[in-house]
Amino acid sequence: MGNKNNQNLSIIDRELKIEGSISSKGKLIIKGQIIGTIKGDVVIIAEDGSVESSATEVTSITIGGKFQGELKASEELIILASGRCTGKVEYKDLTVENGGILNAEALCKTTSKLPAGKELKIHALEKPYANALHELLSKEKTANLGTETKDETTAIDNSEKLILKLDPIDLLKIGISQNHLRTGLIILAFGSQIFNQVQDIFEEQADEYSSEFMNYMSNSSLALIIFLIIFFLIVSFLFSLFRTVFKYFDFKLMKKENAYRVEAGLINKRNVVLPYNKIQQLNWETGPIKKQFGIYNLVFKQAVSAQNKRVQVVDAPGCLNHHLEILKSDLFGKDELFDTPKFCTDKYYFRPLWLFSGWLPVILATPFLYAEWIFWLVAIIWLLASGGYCFLVLKKSYFKISNKKKY
Repeated sequence: MGNKNNQNLSIIDRELKIEGSISSKGKLIIKGQIIGTIKGDVVIIAEDGSVESSATEVTSITIGGKFQGELKASEELIILASGRCTGKVEYKDLTVENGGILNAEALCKTTSKLPAGKELKIHALEKPYANALHELLSKEKTANLGTETKDETTAIDNSEKLILKLDPIDLLKIGISQNHLRTGLIILAFGSQIFNQVQDIFEEQADEYSSEFMNYMSNSSLALIIFLIIFFLIVSFLFSLFRTVFKYFDFKLMKKENAYRVEAGLINKRNVVLPYNKIQQLNWETGPIKKQFGIYNLVFKQAVSAQNKRVQVVDAPGCLNHHLEILKSDLFGKDELFDTPKFCTDKYYFRPLWLFSGWLPVILATPFLYAEWIFWLVAIIWLLASGGYCFLVLKKSYFKISNKKKY
């Protein structure tokens, strides 16, 4: 063990194995193996280091290797991406990097709450411990709100009821009904960014290939252009399908007590709890293709932080009509808005809406294309189509009012 008194730095090197009690001042770096007790200020366990301790008391400890046993950190416990901590730990502040593992009985001793708008994140927490932590926090919150009594405690149902589960056929329907044009535009934007970066690096070669491509396309036949457009649409469709599977694989929407739980994801598994009293909005939407499949896309908007006025958005695709009715009944009770009057948008709004969406694009393009007869044909078709669209927007836009509130 090397010791530099002028810097209060002690190092236990890789070749050393110590059994017994260690007491240090300043910074202690452990690259070897320790079996025993440690008492000190700042302790760092390197990636190659390991500690088996029945009693470790420090001010701050950083674990990049392995720690097993009982640990008390009066200030900070940091687990690096290469670190693993098991046993029983007590700390004031905790940081776990992505990849680090904390598999221990943990006790957080702090004299203050998190600052407004701050969040505590623990990466790489094993699923059983994550579920246990969620159950503990839920019970503590209920107890602090004073809504839990002895009679109610015995009546709580801890089982979850499955409302919706997506199978591969459902994922295919959702993928088909996505907005493929938007996906294609995203691909084009992403591709143009990559091309610009490549052009900056290989400027001469990029300009040469770009010129050759433009000349080739200008001399190409209509059949080739149609083929490229079809190829572009196929790529957009496949990308939408891949994104759907990646995001909604093994999607489950479950109900437990007065909350929903959403679980989904192929690689990055999402697990979101939505208490009834935190859901601010429930939106559902459909479209021409979705109508053919009889599915809706539901969006929950949940309040997260009152200080920052943040809203968490969680979606549930592929819902059928009876799923929608279950959720509406749970959140809002019986539908008492069905027979209430509709408040529609005033017809005066049609003129400015049609002006900006229909006439303005035509007016802006007129100086450049007014001499072409095809322009006037496209302009007339565009004005008629935009007018019909504006009419449908106004016809289908309305709202209803209810003064009753369930939660």
